[in-house]
Amino acid sequence: LRNLKYQKLLESNIKNISNEFINETEIKKIELTTNDINQALGFNYSNKEIKKAIEAYGFEFTFDNNIFTVNIPSERIDLKIKEDMIEEIGRMLGYDTLIPVLPVINRRGQYNDSMYMEMQIRKYMSGIGYDEIMNYTLRDGGGIYLESNGGPIALRTNISEGLTESFHRNLSNAPLMHLNIIRAYEIGSIFSSAKENKSIIEQRSMSIICDDNKKKTNYKNELDFLIKGLATNLGIEEIKYEFKSDKPAAVEINLNGMISPAPPTKGGETLKTIELGIDHNKEFKYKHLSMYPIITRDVSVYYNEPQNVESLLGIINDVAFDSKNKETLAQTVYVVDSFDRQMDDGTVKRSAAFRIVYQAMDRTLTDEEINIEVDKVYQALKDVGCELR
Repeated sequence: LRNLKYQKLLESNIKNISNEFINETEIKKIELTTNDINQALGFNYSNKEIKKAIEAYGFEFTFDNNIFTVNIPSERIDLKIKEDMIEEIGRMLGYDTLIPVLPVINRRGQYNDSMYMEMQIRKYMSGIGYDEIMNYTLRDGGGIYLESNGGPIALRTNISEGLTESFHRNLSNAPLMHLNIIRAYEIGSIFSSAKENKSIIEQRSMSIICDDNKKKTNYKNELDFLIKGLATNLGIEEIKYEFKSDKPAAVEINLNGMISPAPPTKGGETLKTIELGIDHNKEFKYKHLSMYPIITRDVSVYYNEPQNVESLLGIINDVAFDSKNKETLAQTVYVVDSFDRQMDDGTVKRSAAFRIVYQAMDRTLTDEEINIEVDKVYQALKDVGCELR
């Protein structure tokens, strides 16, 4: 009797285990339509092509009323929803057959006080000739430290330090941008630590920098005047700021303490949306800067009619950027100055000076290489009656 009792108990347990196993390995089904597949993949595949792709995986399926019902084997635990199956079909049909299409975005951003203020600041700063710089919030040394899987990381406590580093890095490339003075600003997040609960506080801040890196110049007055103009533009009585450096001149402004300017209105009512006027169809091409040093050469000449500054600049451009050359070393050409000079005999000579910036992408240029290029410019200017000075 005892053995019979154990036997029945064992048979009952085996039956329960078998039922649980059957439930766990029950075949999953995924339903999807031809439209689901084509809409997700952005293509117009036929039913025949889709059937062939599913058959290639060896999956059992039915096709009825334009619906594919695919039986998913138990070992394919990665296939759970129809998007998973669409991905498999797309892989089998070949991603190279897909036509990339950018999504059409017609959404409008909701009005936000701080974002609108920063947008107005950027508009003002770019209007007076300042370039925006964007640096990382993570910095080496100092700052607020956080623990991460890769070790401690430091968050910046101000923007002016990183902006000053960017200023010095950009000095060597200033002639490429036709600049003698670097004027830049940055808007971003800075971090501080709350003593009460040791939490991290994030704030918005702005730093402005302006200098030519010459010993005897000082641009603090320019920044003073700039910030007063910014306050007037924003409709703010005063903007408080702190000088972080005299040379180069750099200031820091706490944006969290500023009052946001009045939002745009129409018919006396605040607009709920802001039109930025961005043309998303415009094509932009990025070209990275060379890591090798630049060489600048100034070309100064006297000239007579019918020549003028514009025509001489065109001649220099034609020579410097000659399409017949296998390698163009010139990067940019611009006018440095132009004036009329009265000579001792009473005659007036017209004068112009041009700057040519040379740089290679793969090496440091030599004086011999540059001399050959500049001699071509000299000869072209002599051919039109110019006198070198």
